[in-house]
Amino acid sequence: MENFFDWLLGLNEETLTVWQVAVRGLLVYSSSLLLVRVAGKRFFGEHTAFDVVLGIILGSVMSRAINGSAPFWGTVVGGLTLVLMHLILATVTFYYSRLSLVVKGQSDQLVDEGHVLDKALRHNRIGQNDLLAALRKNGHTSDFSRLKAVYMERDGSISVIPAKREPQVIDIEVHEGVQIVRIEMQ
Repeated sequence: MENFFDWLLGLNEETLTVWQVAVRGLLVYSSSLLLVRVAGKRFFGEHTAFDVVLGIILGSVMSRAINGSAPFWGTVVGGLTLVLMHLILATVTFYYSRLSLVVKGQSDQLVDEGHVLDKALRHNRIGQNDLLAALRKNGHTSDFSRLKAVYMERDGSISVIPAKREPQVIDIEVHEGVQIVRIEMQ
């Protein structure tokens, strides 16, 4: 049976056949899918630099198992090790916020009470036109005075906190029996 797997995967051969590469591809795909499931939803949900780096390295490492440039089983174990390191680091950063800031970065406020913070825009290398485009794409106003705060989040997305507005009240006097009609506009 061991000889069959050696032959099927080309474990002891200098060059791989098309079928061996195909079988390796199926096994690497399946094991990579399993590894991503082990990594959890945050791996393919948040996309902080912390998560993107794992994705790039994992893809690079696992491709070596397909093309035979590294030992097959050692490469799969290496991929598992990377995912487990990611899980451990994600768990540790959950409990230690200072380490989380080092590993994942922090959010930066771009707008405060309707005022654009130019220094924060420069620090994040985002122009005011880019900020306006991000606001429009997310269905927000481009009138900064109507925004309490805008943040560049750790994953690169823009989040917005609209300013609380006092409702505009219009009193209309009506004659013939009705004294005042009050209209409140939000």
